[in-house]
Amino acid sequence: MLLLTRIGGYELDEHLSMNENLSFFDMDRKSQIFMRGGGGKLHVTGPMYNEMQQFNVSYPCPDGDVGASQAGPVHCYHFMGSMKWSDFVEELRYIKKTGVLVVRYHNNQSEEWFKDVEFEGVFFAHWSLRAFIQLRHIRNTATELREIKLIHYVDLNLGGDEENDQGTWDAARGAFLCWDAVNPKACYMLVGSTETPTHRGINTGMWSQCWGGQVADNDSYGPGSCGIGFQYDLTLSPGEEVVLPFYIVIGDTQSDVESEWDSLTANGYETVLSDTVSAWRNWVDNGIIVSFEDHPWMTEAWIRNLISVYEMTWANGGISASTGVYRACFPWDSTFAIRTLLNAGHIDEVRSYLSFLRTAVANDDFDPYPASAYNYNGEGEASQGGPDLVHGCYMPVLLVWELYQKTGELTDLTDNWDMVKKYLDYARDNFYNRSGYNLIKGLGFLDHPYRYHSDWAETKYYASFQIGYYQGFTIGTQIADLTGHLDEKTSYEQIAAELKTAVDDRFLVNSVYRSVWDFESCPTAEGWDIELSCMYGRTGFNSETQRRTFREWEKWLTDYLPHHYDEFTDRWIYGYAFADLLHSLILYGYYDRFMMLYNRFRHVANNPKIQTAERVYTYEKSVGQTIFCWSHAITGALARLFDWAKDENGNYVFNLSPAPEVGRYTATFPDGTSVTVKAEGHGSRAEISMSPVTKDHVWNGENKKLNLVLSPGEELVLDVAMGGYFGLAERAAFAKKAELHGETVQVKKRILVGEDQYGNPIYDYAAGNVEKAIINPVKGDEKIVAAGLLTVGDAVGWFKPGSTVAKNCRVETLGSVFEVVSVEQVRVQGVTTCLKVGLKRET
Repeated sequence: MLLLTRIGGYELDEHLSMNENLSFFDMDRKSQIFMRGGGGKLHVTGPMYNEMQQFNVSYPCPDGDVGASQAGPVHCYHFMGSMKWSDFVEELRYIKKTGVLVVRYHNNQSEEWFKDVEFEGVFFAHWSLRAFIQLRHIRNTATELREIKLIHYVDLNLGGDEENDQGTWDAARGAFLCWDAVNPKACYMLVGSTETPTHRGINTGMWSQCWGGQVADNDSYGPGSCGIGFQYDLTLSPGEEVVLPFYIVIGDTQSDVESEWDSLTANGYETVLSDTVSAWRNWVDNGIIVSFEDHPWMTEAWIRNLISVYEMTWANGGISASTGVYRACFPWDSTFAIRTLLNAGHIDEVRSYLSFLRTAVANDDFDPYPASAYNYNGEGEASQGGPDLVHGCYMPVLLVWELYQKTGELTDLTDNWDMVKKYLDYARDNFYNRSGYNLIKGLGFLDHPYRYHSDWAETKYYASFQIGYYQGFTIGTQIADLTGHLDEKTSYEQIAAELKTAVDDRFLVNSVYRSVWDFESCPTAEGWDIELSCMYGRTGFNSETQRRTFREWEKWLTDYLPHHYDEFTDRWIYGYAFADLLHSLILYGYYDRFMMLYNRFRHVANNPKIQTAERVYTYEKSVGQTIFCWSHAITGALARLFDWAKDENGNYVFNLSPAPEVGRYTATFPDGTSVTVKAEGHGSRAEISMSPVTKDHVWNGENKKLNLVLSPGEELVLDVAMGGYFGLAERAAFAKKAELHGETVQVKKRILVGEDQYGNPIYDYAAGNVEKAIINPVKGDEKIVAAGLLTVGDAVGWFKPGSTVAKNCRVETLGSVFEVVSVEQVRVQGVTTCLKVGLKRET
């Protein structure tokens, strides 16, 4: 049954929601909400540990501060009779394929709450206009009048402080015009509605008035600390419903904000909502859509994850690291997020981000180290992260290379060459050339880049740090070659080779890599951490040694998630490292482990966004979930199932992962190219069938990967059976037997075509597939007869594993019609060799 909004009848996500009536693992289910509007200049944050009726509105300031709140909190109080309600039991869902939040709420535990009055709130930031919109739908389903009072409260916080805010009533627009003439961070704001309130006011004591349930009318105030109140006294007749729109619009100047307001209110709220829904859906459809037939919640998670990444982007391409205090753009953090968009085909956003980053890097003097974060104007704010985050210098290099692999356009390398060179030259000049052991050692905190192992690892050097730069210089060599910078190619190639030798010499112990090493204090490397194990997922670094190192992670797997490093007291894992693990599990073909951990993560993630804060905890506890941009790489790991690149001819090169635990999935590209994969079994051998055509392909049994090429616009469906030699041999033998000795049958699917006069369903059967099957009449002594499913005159059919036959289908043979009553898989070595189908003859 479809869930629809009461305003506009839009479909809602069915599987991802935050419902306070539910409690999984005693987790705190309050969600952090983040919205993007105004083309990426306006952002709205919903709170945590508070009801979702409260928001904060931020806007980039002239000095580049992206974190200054302009309005907050934005709240709505509900009154019924003499009772006021602030805390509700809520259900949060999004309109499908959009960033539009829908909240349904009640307080049915209280006898004073009108249970026959329905409440629904629709909250969104306008796609292009700098406006935050709230639509509150109220319907009286009672048979008598209901008196309701709604009071909107906005705490002015222009420029991030409350000292000099002021406002005056704009009668023509039905809104308060607000500004701060002193604070250079402040913007102009219009707050109001197209529906006339019963009372309105702006005053220093406005919060207590709204809380108390009566707004005193006045039309101006300030400068000083103040808030705005809009009061609506409603008497609803039986069956009556109303929608109250409430707008907050922001601009750089008075004329700017007035123009934005006039554009917004030129149309009714239905059009404003419709335009935003359409814009979001157009954006989603411009990337890769992945549907998971057997796990529909993952279909929603894929789309919700991409929208959530985009919501954190800025108009100039930057990305907020978090919805919390880290609102600047950290190259380390943001690379994990933007790669998620890249793997989902949103190329324009990746190029926009790189444009922002290379401009910021060009203006950064890298003294004494590259800034770990940049503000909205692209100026460094290294003090927020400190020099320890400079270990991420290799990440933008990897991103540039991965973009080129997806597009095949040389300009994606040449446009970013100066940035790539600046990062790698800095690493060469400051780390490599100062090293006595051919290792990147670092300066100060750079020796301790990840801020864990805080005692025994101090002054030691991390293997993952060295491997990351080995990959950075290796890829830098290829970029230098393709862009014609031969001197850099020679230099980077030599450094990469020496780094690899040093990594193997210093960190390789008993055939696996260990975490930390130092010439004097730790001459034999020791320790373990998840990042070292999962460098294949992060950087593409892979070897037999790395594969053995990867398997070490299972030693630290708890009954929930693994630790970040070998320490039992700190039971957590950074979100980006958990993403590295999921990426690696798919790349190495450990599909069962991937699905197990991803399902576990779902239960502690921020719902309905399926995001997490800086860390994911490995045990059940109440955890406040903000949103860190790197956590988008967790669900982004699903893209590894259909790893893709472009060849020199513009064709798609796929490295597909047939994952039985994931079930049947389809990846559809904006140009119509699609690949559908269904798999079963767990062996290293594979039997592969394709339709509508058979393509040349290569099977990698070690990692369970299928490599093939599709032209743009091609569609391909694959059925992959993985197993041992005997199981696949049995499967092939039956297929041959069915073709030689089976009879031609038609499988028709039952469909609902209507209802009779009493409301009973009427079914028909649609024309279906023509297949070969072996049909044997029932003799009467079979188990299926004893079970009461069949009798003499019926039949048992033997179908190929890829058959469309299922319960409630009809099977037609020459002169006979059967109803399918049972379907059983016959398996050998974990592989389905055929389907045993109970067929009841129709008279």
